[in-house]
Amino acid sequence: MKKNTIFYIAIVIAILILAYFQFTGKEKIAYIEINKMLANYDGMNDAKIEFNNKKTVWLSKTDTLQAELQRSLQVYEKNMAGMSLKQKQDTELNLRSKQQELANYNQVVQEMMQKEQQEITNHALIPADKIIKNYGKKHNLKIILGAMQPGYILYAKDALNITADITEELNKEYAQNK
Repeated sequence: MKKNTIFYIAIVIAILILAYFQFTGKEKIAYIEINKMLANYDGMNDAKIEFNNKKTVWLSKTDTLQAELQRSLQVYEKNMAGMSLKQKQDTELNLRSKQQELANYNQVVQEMMQKEQQEITNHALIPADKIIKNYGKKHNLKIILGAMQPGYILYAKDALNITADITEELNKEYAQNK
């Protein structure tokens, strides 16, 4: 309920801002579809490839730990009948330790992946912020709205959508600095 209320308030504010700019005729506005811009930004795509390579390495260690635990469990089940009580207890303690190690590693990997994903996005947005500000100044825009999901901007003329222009500028700068 609270999220919906905030969402509707944001829509009303956006509509009022747009209406003000449209009716005064003095102010120029534009908007960017952020998700589309990021999806078509070469820097973001390269960063995703780098992230996926790191993710593969992290997950391969998880697979190794899981396979090691499975092998130890199979050996234990196979030899359990001939083990003394002390050997069973020691082996079960070792297996629990390996399970805990795997669980801890999985948690660390999940945290690292979330942090890395956030850093990638933030790093991609640094040049975007500069380019957007320069674009706004160059085209004498008073406001540039960012639409994160479809539906945030209910209607706008296609001429107000500068996503393609910004993405092109981003890719040019990225290619020059690559």
